[in-house]
Amino acid sequence: MGALVVYSVTDRDSFNAVEKWIGQVNNKANPNCSIILVANKADVADSERTVSTEEGDQLAEKHGLEFYEVSAMENTGISEAMNALARHMTIKYESLAGEFDFNS
Repeated sequence: MGALVVYSVTDRDSFNAVEKWIGQVNNKANPNCSIILVANKADVADSERTVSTEEGDQLAEKHGLEFYEVSAMENTGISEAMNALARHMTIKYESLAGEFDFNS
């Protein structure tokens, strides 16, 4: 399982909801769910931002998550974020698969 928790850099309320969303994933998803924090609208001018890159980095670090800034409009950073999520999911799957002896 994997989850992208996404907020908009132009919407402080969405950033403020991130902790709640991470908590919901942790409470409702499989305990081995991989989570990546994603900030969308990285293409906007600094004057339009209400959430800085540093704030996103700090929040991700607080929760032990990888952090990516992306732009859906310009299609930048999305592949990197998705690849990171896939990588985390694969690592967790392989570590869990190693706990079972399928030959028994």
